Formats: sequence, structure tokens, C-alpha cells
Amino acid sequence: MTRKRQKKGFNTRLFVLSLVVVAAVIGPFTMKVRESQPDYTVTKQKITRADLEVFKQKVKRMVADYTVRHEGETPIVHPPPDSDIYLLARNYDWGNYILELEEGRPYRLHLASLDMRHALVINEFRMMNRIKVGEFKTISFTPRRAGRFKIICGDYCGPKHYNMVGTLIVVPAK
Repeated sequence: MTRKRQKKGFNTRLFVLSLVVVAAVIGPFTMKVRESQPDYTVTKQKITRADLEVFKQKVKRMVADYTVRHEGETPIVHPPPDSDIYLLARNYDWGNYILELEEGRPYRLHLASLDMRHALVINEFRMMNRIKVGEFKTISFTPRRAGRFKIICGDYCGPKHYNMVGTLIVVPAK
């Protein structure tokens, strides 16, 4: 009888110890996973060819209005925080400009494609979003760390796919 009681007590202690160990391992892991979740939201809508022409004009206006300096021949575009920014994917290109944003400030990135399916990828922000012709996406996000980051295409788009690299500069907030 005492042996059964001792065995039952041992099983209970082993079970409690197992729960403590599992909690100690899983707790930090879930915190890390939650911390690594992308900090952005995406909305999607269908667009027409006319909408695409308007989008092209908005890209040109953004570059003209917010160019602050040049890196060689390439304009560096610094739109104000909480504004609309635009990227038009086409023929192995994200546009002939560099986006410069402020750390910790929100932006709305409007994304469209002229020619085929592409995928915007910014690894450091865990941002990956596919865009196809006839679709328009708005990605609301806040860059959380300063630095110089590559904008790459994560969807094979042809023989010059490897050339489809843009640049995003995030500077400390003013």
C-alpha cells in the first residue's frame, strides 16, 4: 500500500516538474515568435488600366515633390511620415529612386505591377507580399530600425530577376 502511494506521489511530482520545464522552454519561445511577427497590415483591391495610369502619375509626383538629394543619378525620396508612398514594379525594376523613411513613423506603401507577378521582400522587416497585374495593395507599416535595406523581388519574374533590387533607407526620426 505504501509503495503505491510513493509511486503516485512520484508521478505527480514528475508531472509538475515536466509542466515547469515545458513552460520554461515554451514561454520565451512564444515571446520571440510574437516579437518577430511582421508589423504591417495589407489591403488589396482590383484596378483597371486607367487606375494604373493614375498610379504612375502619383509615383512621378512623389519623386518630384519629395526628392531631397541624389546618390549619383538616383534621386533619394524622403516623403513625410504618415504619408502615402508608391512602388511600381516593372521589368526587373522597383523604380529609379531610393525611398528614405523615418524610423518609428508610420507610412502607407502603395504597390502595383505593370507587367507580371512580383513579390516585394524586405527581409529585415519580415515583409513579403506578392503583387500581380490588375491588383493594387496598400501596406501600412512602421519601420522599426534605422539602416539601409534591400527591396528585392521574391517571385521569379524572368531572366533578369536577380537585377530587381531597390533600396530603402530608414533614418532616425527627426
